[in-house]
Amino acid sequence: MIAAENDLIPGGKVGGIGDVIRGLPPALVGEGAEVSVIVPSYGAFHERPRTRALRAFAMPFGGTLERIELHELTELSTAGVRQYVLHHPAFAIGGKGVVYCDDPPERPFARDATKFALFCAAALTAVRDGDLGELDVLHLHD
Repeated sequence: MIAAENDLIPGGKVGGIGDVIRGLPPALVGEGAEVSVIVPSYGAFHERPRTRALRAFAMPFGGTLERIELHELTELSTAGVRQYVLHHPAFAIGGKGVVYCDDPPERPFARDATKFALFCAAALTAVRDGDLGELDVLHLHD
């Protein structure tokens, strides 16, 4: 599951999608699935206790190579559900731990659009490279 929010992570919920990402994975495990959840770090989640850095990779974005870090939140991972965050400074463009930016009316959602485009590209790079294991279904949120 690739999402912008995850209520399992303190500070990772703004709206209803955070509730879905907290509750749906365990329900799917109850049906026999294994689930990986990946969200942006927002400059903070990769620093949580018992977080394990898995790898860093470079990927093209906006005409440059961007360095992305993949971390597993081992304190929140459970049997059947692994919790991941991707870290890049742009994911904290609205401030450390801030999920959505508050842009001026003449440029609504401008910073979020760029931030989430980079996040989606990075998440799909991690999927393509097998960092989340072999996937049967890719579930995209928000």
